[in-house]
Amino acid sequence: MLKLNVIIVGAGISGLSTAIALQRKGHIVTVLERHPGYQALGGPVSIGANGSRVLIEYGMEEILARKNARLNSPMLMRRYDNGEVLSSRAASQSKTDYGFPSWTFARYRLQETLAQTAAERGVKILFEKTVVSVDLENPSVTLKDGEVFETDLIVGADGIRSAVRDAVGGSTVKSFSPMTAYNIDIPRSILKEDSSLSHLLVQSNYWLGPQQIVVALNMPDLDDRFNVCLICEGRSGTEGEWYELGDLNKVRTQYAGFDPVVRRLLEVAEPENLDQNTAEPLIIQCYIWRLSEMPHMEKWVSDSGRVVIIGDAVHAMLPYTGNGANQCIEDSASLAICLEKARTFSDLPKVLKAFEQIRKPRIEWFIRKGREFLRCGICPMAMSKSKETGFSGGGHGQLRISRNGTMEADEERQTERKLMDMLA
Repeated sequence: MLKLNVIIVGAGISGLSTAIALQRKGHIVTVLERHPGYQALGGPVSIGANGSRVLIEYGMEEILARKNARLNSPMLMRRYDNGEVLSSRAASQSKTDYGFPSWTFARYRLQETLAQTAAERGVKILFEKTVVSVDLENPSVTLKDGEVFETDLIVGADGIRSAVRDAVGGSTVKSFSPMTAYNIDIPRSILKEDSSLSHLLVQSNYWLGPQQIVVALNMPDLDDRFNVCLICEGRSGTEGEWYELGDLNKVRTQYAGFDPVVRRLLEVAEPENLDQNTAEPLIIQCYIWRLSEMPHMEKWVSDSGRVVIIGDAVHAMLPYTGNGANQCIEDSASLAICLEKARTFSDLPKVLKAFEQIRKPRIEWFIRKGREFLRCGICPMAMSKSKETGFSGGGHGQLRISRNGTMEADEERQTERKLMDMLA
């Protein structure tokens, strides 16, 4: 097996999980991150069985199970206007159905844990390293300050504003989305004091409505917060900007027809609320995010076979299948296995092309199903009171709508197996 010096651009979920995967195979890995540290802002991230099985293989089961914020709370899908439960799923169901658990973390905590694991295993992570140009033929990256990093392989995991993607594609590729999200973190102490909201502290709730959805999840692992994310049609916000403030009163008006519990959550999200213990003002902000999806990319790999793009940099997707982070983690495992087949540098174009061909069909399946959910009003059963139209998210990428039969992502595994034979 060829041992490589690898530069990974981006210290998000894609970059860090890939760093761990490649280090396990004996490669020397350096991660370059443009920010001065891990970004504390961001709602909960759900890791399904298809993601957890990979992280368990990386030897992270104990630490991640310990940091799992979902614990035993059931997942409840509710009708938007009256809160009627349309479908429920126990926290343990993923392990029962698929043999691997589902976990939930504050995004910051997951990144922090991946980074700690990577660093402990010898990965070098450097902050405030903004890549401005990429040499595709003689692989190297040039930073904003003029510093140059030469390497054997460049992995672009630098998100929707990816410099590596633009270098591989030959031009700037812009993401697009018709959806906006409002993100609010509320101290859990406020919910504990409110009898109409305290039940939410032991549940994971999703209110599904016409072109609108509300996700309310606990984040005890991040300053004991409760996260409310409200997604709707709109082009407000700036893509890739996570600290832009939204208008809370506008949000209240937009969701005036929702379940009284949702409306009450928006009422208590007041900056002037006081901490019950210190009587100091609590900081509650409403941030507006532009949800992003990448257009179809023909090329994930440079012609030289020395640069590859992964994660949101190449397949950012809308959140309606709940698989964005899982697909980033799957990328890491697939890339590491493909690179394991390279014996010489001349093998790199072949094995990276195989990685692209293995991953594309599966990624495109999730993107397509997410768009289908969006077109039918976020989720087919959102407007129906019939519990026959149940929804469940499958850990291996299966998404089932019982009335219409089963929609399988696993058909793509046939393609994966065939393509892996190419590398034998």
